[in-house]
Amino acid sequence: MKVFLSQPLAAYVLQAPCMPDLGLGHIASALSGRHDARVWDWNRREGEGAFTAMLRDFSPDVCGLKVFTKDVAAARKTIALIRRILPETVVILGGPHPSCSRPDELMSQFPECDYAFRGEVEHVLSDFLDALPDGARSGAPGLIWREGGGVRCNEPTFIKDLDALPDPAWALIDPRAYAPAGPGRATGWRAAAPIVTTRGCPGRCTFCSAYRVNGRIIRRRSPGRVVDEMERLAKEYAVTLFHVMDNCFTSDARHLEAFCQEIMRRGLKIEWDCNSFERLDNLDAAHLALMRSAGCVRLHMGVESAAAETRRMINKKADFLDYERVMREARRAGMGATGWFILGFPGESRAAMRETVRRAYALPADQLTFTPCFPLPGSEVYAQWAGHHQLEQVDWASYDVARSPYPVSELPSRELLWLTRRARLGLKVRRRSRALGALWARWVV
Repeated sequence: MKVFLSQPLAAYVLQAPCMPDLGLGHIASALSGRHDARVWDWNRREGEGAFTAMLRDFSPDVCGLKVFTKDVAAARKTIALIRRILPETVVILGGPHPSCSRPDELMSQFPECDYAFRGEVEHVLSDFLDALPDGARSGAPGLIWREGGGVRCNEPTFIKDLDALPDPAWALIDPRAYAPAGPGRATGWRAAAPIVTTRGCPGRCTFCSAYRVNGRIIRRRSPGRVVDEMERLAKEYAVTLFHVMDNCFTSDARHLEAFCQEIMRRGLKIEWDCNSFERLDNLDAAHLALMRSAGCVRLHMGVESAAAETRRMINKKADFLDYERVMREARRAGMGATGWFILGFPGESRAAMRETVRRAYALPADQLTFTPCFPLPGSEVYAQWAGHHQLEQVDWASYDVARSPYPVSELPSRELLWLTRRARLGLKVRRRSRALGALWARWVV
């Protein structure tokens, strides 16, 4: 069976990413040998003409589309284009939005799709596709489908042994074909690639629904298998910068140590960045120094809020001062430190948001980001927001958090947008002078 795997057409998406999509790469690899898979990823910036030419030339039996909530409008437009060219092809949705949305809402907002999957699919999709001609499909884990005038769904299952998964089909998502991005210190172009060492997150952050995609139980790849993949990418695709994408990369000290030691044992001349786990106890001076010796150039930290009451409401367990400590140690070890912040949680006051900006500006981080709180489907924030405004269904194709008549926090949506913009604008001042940045955070925001 011929399978076409794609994102929404990049021309339809606002700020399309500039790196290979591991999910599509893993699915294509899992299908190989039993199905003929091709990938149209974010590196394909051509418009409708090239996309439709690919569809006509390949003429796939199945089109699989990965969808994020922010891209629902682009996904619907892409499906309409597919249907115009190939009206009989089977259209399947997957990714974060189908995994986190209410199944009946999802299928009503995507009337032209045939099926959708929740959670991980590498271990179930080939069997499902094999069964399509006979219609024996209702037993597939994670499947969402229409039946008898309604919508049915199966609970997803999650892959226990990540080492059993083949590497992504890197030939179909060649890192050299993407625009360069990343925090490395070298100048000029170089290939970069995402990598994962774990799946699953036990965190209970109210604004996040990632657990619906990969489950709550942390599963780890062996460090040797991860570094094998990195070494192959360095040799065959000239990759020198890696983005470790895990939410829980630093959650286990032995896993972190073994990963770093394996890179150093092989003498790989690479750089990488990573995200910190919610708990910060493994990020002491010794581990940060080890990470730097193994090539880590930047640590990203989801601080989210500096206000104690807000942190309690959103279930962030680490103390704000712990983030300050880790950032200081990371900078001392020679790494960059990024702090991610969200403004406008349900129940969060204007004073708490201003406290977050003020204290964020005082951190030893060399990079800060501020975003307005987005009510992701499947998250506790979404349930609070939808319940407060008595929303039975949200049209994600037209939803705009900056202009919505249904604000997430106590501030009107437009006012939260301006507060966030002022926080971002002051970062230019902060880069020139920390003292002036502190004044900006106190008096302008």
